Amino acid sequence: MAEKNFVRGLYFNPPHEKAPNYVIGSISIKREDFRQWLNQQTFDEKGYLKIDILLSKAGKHYMAVNDYKPVNKQKTNTAPRYESEAVFPEEDIDTSNINF
Repeated sequence: MAEKNFVRGLYFNPPHEKAPNYVIGSISIKREDFRQWLNQQTFDEKGYLKIDILLSKAGKHYMAVNDYKPVNKQKTNTAPRYESEAVFPEEDIDTSNINF
């Protein structure tokens, strides 16, 4: 597993106990810490940096860079495209014992 790139200067706070149900939480920014950290990051070809909000085993929220890069694999369709490509059994199948 790759080492996590923790976000510095950007903090997620869960909602306080009197917050309405539609409040998920809040984010606080410590400007200089976040600016320094942000200037050291690599952005994708569209100019984005993806950040996940996570929950530690101790129950604390934290943020880390999501550096997942999908592998470019050719999609292969294993299902037959046409009925003529499907393989059917030679003998008849007894369906009388099927419960549906």
